[in-house]
Amino acid sequence: IAVGVLICFSGLGNLLMSSSVTGRIKRSSIRSFPCDEEMEHYIESLVEYRVGGSTFESEGLHRFSSTDEGAVRERLGRIRPGDPVCVFFKPGDPEVIDLDEAPKDRWGSILGGAALVAAGLTLLFLAGRSFAD
Repeated sequence: IAVGVLICFSGLGNLLMSSSVTGRIKRSSIRSFPCDEEMEHYIESLVEYRVGGSTFESEGLHRFSSTDEGAVRERLGRIRPGDPVCVFFKPGDPEVIDLDEAPKDRWGSILGGAALVAAGLTLLFLAGRSFAD
Protein backbone atom coordinates (compact mmCIF):
# COMPACT_ATOMS: atom_id res chain seq x y z
CA ILE A 1 0.00 0.00 0.00
CA ALA A 2 2.80 2.40 0.95
CA VAL A 3 4.64 1.79 -2.34
CA GLY A 4 1.42 2.44 -4.26
CA VAL A 5 0.88 5.71 -2.42
CA LEU A 6 4.47 6.82 -3.18
CA ILE A 7 4.09 5.98 -6.87
CA CYS A 8 0.76 7.86 -7.01
CA PHE A 9 2.30 10.96 -5.47
CA SER A 10 5.24 10.78 -7.86
CA GLY A 11 2.83 10.67 -10.80
CA LEU A 12 0.79 13.54 -9.37
CA GLY A 13 3.96 15.60 -8.94
CA ASN A 14 4.86 14.99 -12.57
CA LEU A 15 1.31 15.84 -13.65
CA LEU A 16 1.60 19.21 -11.94
CA MET A 17 4.76 20.01 -13.92
CA SER A 18 2.80 20.91 -17.02
CA SER A 19 3.39 24.67 -16.88
CA SER A 20 6.30 25.89 -18.97
CA VAL A 21 8.31 28.99 -19.83
CA THR A 22 11.34 29.64 -22.00
CA GLY A 23 14.58 29.96 -20.08
CA ARG A 24 18.22 30.57 -20.98
CA ILE A 25 21.02 28.09 -20.37
CA LYS A 26 23.83 29.39 -18.18
CA ARG A 27 26.01 26.23 -18.17
CA SER A 28 25.68 22.52 -18.85
CA SER A 29 27.45 19.32 -17.83
CA ILE A 30 26.99 15.56 -17.88
CA ARG A 31 25.50 13.68 -14.91
CA SER A 32 25.70 9.92 -14.73
CA PHE A 33 23.53 7.55 -12.72
CA PRO A 34 23.76 3.77 -12.26
CA CYS A 35 21.22 1.95 -14.41
CA ASP A 36 21.14 -1.84 -14.26
CA GLU A 37 24.73 -2.85 -15.00
CA GLU A 38 25.64 0.31 -16.94
CA MET A 39 25.67 4.04 -16.37
CA GLU A 40 22.93 6.26 -17.81
CA HIS A 41 24.27 9.67 -18.86
CA TYR A 42 22.17 12.85 -18.86
CA ILE A 43 22.81 16.47 -19.67
CA GLU A 44 22.11 18.80 -16.76
CA SER A 45 21.87 22.54 -17.27
CA LEU A 46 21.74 25.51 -14.97
CA VAL A 47 19.01 27.73 -16.42
CA GLU A 48 17.59 31.15 -15.69
CA TYR A 49 13.87 31.73 -16.24
CA ARG A 50 11.00 33.93 -15.11
CA VAL A 51 7.76 32.78 -13.51
CA GLY A 52 5.14 35.25 -12.33
CA GLY A 53 7.50 38.23 -12.46
CA SER A 54 10.23 36.50 -10.42
CA THR A 55 13.53 35.29 -11.82
CA PHE A 56 14.71 31.79 -10.89
CA GLU A 57 17.96 29.94 -11.44
CA SER A 58 17.76 26.15 -11.12
CA GLU A 59 19.42 23.02 -12.40
CA GLY A 60 17.41 20.53 -14.40
CA LEU A 61 17.96 17.43 -16.49
CA HIS A 62 17.33 17.41 -20.21
CA ARG A 63 15.13 14.53 -21.36
CA PHE A 64 17.84 13.08 -23.62
CA SER A 65 19.85 10.27 -22.02
CA SER A 66 21.96 7.36 -23.17
CA THR A 67 24.30 4.68 -21.91
CA ASP A 68 26.64 5.84 -24.72
CA GLU A 69 28.63 8.62 -23.07
CA GLY A 70 30.08 9.67 -26.45
CA ALA A 71 26.58 10.36 -27.81
CA VAL A 72 25.76 12.47 -24.76
CA ARG A 73 29.05 14.39 -25.05
CA GLU A 74 28.29 15.07 -28.73
CA ARG A 75 24.86 16.43 -27.82
CA LEU A 76 26.36 18.48 -24.97
CA GLY A 77 28.69 20.07 -27.53
CA ARG A 78 25.67 21.57 -29.31
CA ILE A 79 24.36 23.29 -26.16
CA ARG A 80 25.76 26.78 -25.53
CA PRO A 81 25.29 29.32 -22.74
CA GLY A 82 22.48 31.67 -23.73
CA ASP A 83 20.60 29.04 -25.75
CA PRO A 84 16.84 29.02 -25.13
CA VAL A 85 15.34 25.97 -23.45
CA CYS A 86 11.79 24.98 -22.52
CA VAL A 87 11.52 24.85 -18.71
CA PHE A 88 8.69 22.80 -17.18
CA PHE A 89 8.05 23.74 -13.57
CA LYS A 90 5.78 22.81 -10.73
CA PRO A 91 3.27 25.60 -9.95
CA GLY A 92 3.73 26.64 -6.34
CA ASP A 93 7.36 25.43 -6.41
CA PRO A 94 8.85 26.81 -9.64
CA GLU A 95 12.40 25.84 -8.63
CA VAL A 96 11.56 22.18 -9.34
CA ILE A 97 12.12 21.84 -13.08
CA ASP A 98 12.49 19.53 -16.04
CA LEU A 99 13.94 20.65 -19.34
CA ASP A 100 12.87 20.18 -22.97
CA GLU A 101 9.56 18.38 -22.33
CA ALA A 102 7.16 17.60 -19.52
CA PRO A 103 7.92 14.53 -17.37
CA LYS A 104 6.56 11.38 -18.93
CA ASP A 105 4.56 8.56 -17.44
CA ARG A 106 2.34 10.85 -15.43
CA TRP A 107 -0.90 8.89 -15.75
CA GLY A 108 0.91 5.53 -15.77
CA SER A 109 2.39 6.26 -12.36
CA ILE A 110 -0.90 7.51 -10.97
CA LEU A 111 -2.92 4.56 -12.23
CA GLY A 112 -0.22 2.00 -11.38
CA GLY A 113 0.07 3.38 -7.85
CA ALA A 114 -3.70 3.39 -7.43
CA ALA A 115 -3.82 -0.26 -8.58
CA LEU A 116 -1.18 -1.21 -5.99
CA VAL A 117 -3.14 0.57 -3.25
CA ALA A 118 -6.38 -1.15 -4.33
CA ALA A 119 -4.66 -4.56 -4.42
CA GLY A 120 -3.18 -4.00 -0.97
CA LEU A 121 -6.51 -2.94 0.49
CA THR A 122 -8.24 -5.94 -1.13
CA LEU A 123 -5.68 -8.30 0.39
CA LEU A 124 -6.14 -6.70 3.81
CA PHE A 125 -9.92 -7.02 3.47
CA LEU A 126 -9.68 -10.70 2.45
CA ALA A 127 -7.20 -11.44 5.25
CA GLY A 128 -9.52 -9.77 7.76
CA ARG A 129 -12.47 -11.88 6.56
CA SER A 130 -10.49 -15.13 6.83
CA PHE A 131 -9.52 -14.30 10.43
CA ALA A 132 -13.16 -13.52 11.26
CA ASP A 133 -14.31 -16.99 10.13
